[in-house]
Amino acid sequence: MKRFWLIIGLLTLLSLAACSAAGLVAEDPEYAIIMKSKDNQYNEEVAESFRQVTEEAGYRCEVLYPESARAQDQVILVRRMMRERVKAIAIAVSDEHALAPVLKEAMAKGIVVTTLDSDTEKDSRSIYVSPADPKETGASLVHAVRDCMDGEGQWAILSAQARSANQSQWIRAMMEELEQPEYQNMRLVDIVYGEDDYKASEARTRELIEKYPALKAICAPTTVGIKAAADVVKEQGLEGQIRVTGLGIPPMSEEDAVSDDACVCPELILWNPAALGALSAQVSMALVNQELTVREGAVFKTEDGRDYPIHEGAGGGLEVTAGDPAAPDEGGSGL
Repeated sequence: MKRFWLIIGLLTLLSLAACSAAGLVAEDPEYAIIMKSKDNQYNEEVAESFRQVTEEAGYRCEVLYPESARAQDQVILVRRMMRERVKAIAIAVSDEHALAPVLKEAMAKGIVVTTLDSDTEKDSRSIYVSPADPKETGASLVHAVRDCMDGEGQWAILSAQARSANQSQWIRAMMEELEQPEYQNMRLVDIVYGEDDYKASEARTRELIEKYPALKAICAPTTVGIKAAADVVKEQGLEGQIRVTGLGIPPMSEEDAVSDDACVCPELILWNPAALGALSAQVSMALVNQELTVREGAVFKTEDGRDYPIHEGAGGGLEVTAGDPAAPDEGGSGL
């Protein structure tokens, strides 16, 4: 009997070795980045940059996307990474409150947790890597809308998730900017949410157009929303009547391009998504290697010599800011 089990053990070891040699047994990741949604060019550029930076440094990295926009799907991914005992998780949070408990659990297990693009509760992560200053972003968005509609008329906001911290911050900043006298003839009639899903964003756009016949502009602080809104405007033959603007990145192909008549893109604005992913990766690695102390007033210095001051953010937690919003032809900003 002992001989039998010895043979079984040897066969098992040989089988595992063969599978490993064939690439069938993958090593567990050391770093993970979890974005808000899949099939989203912005998310893919951020995540790919994060992956490249960590892998070039010699670490294994896994890029993860939830099955849907539900916070629970991100929770599932965080728990999976906890089971795989990664060193660090960087996450673009879809719901700032719903993700907080599981992120605290991960931190309690010794995993470095950072957020990027969209934050969670301040005690549920080590630091937030913000894409840009929310006030400057909000002001830039209002300026873009003003230019779209010559400073007067009805307009609406097509946002992503109502529970997303960054979307909420930008909209609050827009409301503050709108208090200036120069915008008195601009009437914000509605704020709707497309969940960063193309079909849902299309549906919200159609509802806006039906509900507000005099609508002159739609501002979408999300790449998916811009594309969906512009497509609906074009589909309904309203190019030139309704303009679309917001936070977006240049299209990957002519098929994805937005018509100039539908979208006034001197002002499709965005920071550099690759820079955001790269900075987030460097911050995560520095924390894992205990090369960064998170305290207000400290400065995180990247390998290329750039300085990123650590400061208190709108939610009271500490953060670093990757850059400021810029028009695509300016190449964005950041790393």
